[in-house]
Amino acid sequence: INQKTNIMKKNFLLLCALCAIGWVYPYEALEVTATVSGKVSNPWPKTVKFSSGPVRLVDPWIDRLNPGDTLIKVNDDGSYRFHFPIVKADFYRLSHGSKEVELFISPGDSIFIDFESDKVISGTSEALNGHLENLRAIINTNRKFINSSDFYQQTTARVATILDSLEQVYFNFHQKFAKTHVVPKAFEQKIRTDITYRSKLCKLAHPAVYMQQTGEALDITPDYFEALAQDSFDQPERLTSLDYVLFLKDYVVLQSTGDYKFGVYWEAPIERI
Repeated sequence: INQKTNIMKKNFLLLCALCAIGWVYPYEALEVTATVSGKVSNPWPKTVKFSSGPVRLVDPWIDRLNPGDTLIKVNDDGSYRFHFPIVKADFYRLSHGSKEVELFISPGDSIFIDFESDKVISGTSEALNGHLENLRAIINTNRKFINSSDFYQQTTARVATILDSLEQVYFNFHQKFAKTHVVPKAFEQKIRTDITYRSKLCKLAHPAVYMQQTGEALDITPDYFEALAQDSFDQPERLTSLDYVLFLKDYVVLQSTGDYKFGVYWEAPIERI
C-alpha cells in the first residue's frame, strides 16, 4: 500500500510540474519585442526619449525621466535604434528636443521615425500611425480655428453645435480610413477619447473666456462643470490621451477656485486654494 501511495504521490507531483510548465511557457512565448529606430538631424540632445504609460504634463525645459521613460542613445551619424519587450499593442511617445510623435505599437512591429523628413513614420503599422498623426493634425487645426475666431463669444448652444460639426469632420476622416484598414479596438477607443475631451476642454474654458472677451457672465447651470466631468474618472486607460489629461488638469484647477470658476478663474486670488 505504501509503495502504491508513493507512486501516486510521484505521479501527482509530475502532473503538477507539467501543468506549471504548461502555464509558464505560453506566457514566455507571448513576450516578443518591437523595434523603434530612426534618424535625427540635430545632434543635440544626444538621446531620444521613448515614453510609455500615462501622459505627463512637464514643461519642455525640465529634463527629467519619469516612470516608463527610456533614453535611447543617438549615434554620431544621427541614427538610433531600440528593442523593447511588448506583450500587447499600446500607445507610446517618442521625442527629440521639442519634436514629439505619438505611436501605436504592436508586438513584432518595426517602426522607423525620421525626425529629418516630412514623412516621419514608416515601417510596420505605417498606415495606422500615419492616420494617428493625421487625426492629431485635425485636432490642432480645429484648435487654431477656435482660438482665432469669435468662438468663445457664442452661447453654449452655439458652441456645442460648432464642436459637434468639427467632431463630425474628424470622425468622417476616420471612418473613411477604417473602411480600408483594420483598426484595433484600443486604437478606436483612444482616438475617440482624444476628440471627445478636446471638445470638453473647450467647453470647460468657455465661461471664463466668454467673460474675458465680452465682460459678461455666460448663462450656464450651476452644475455645468460637474456635468462635463461626469464619467471621467473611472477609466485609467484614458491617461494615454493628451486631451484627457489636459481636461483633468484644467478641471482640477478650475474647481479649486470656488465661485470664481463661473468667471475668469485664472485671475482668482491665490487664497482660493
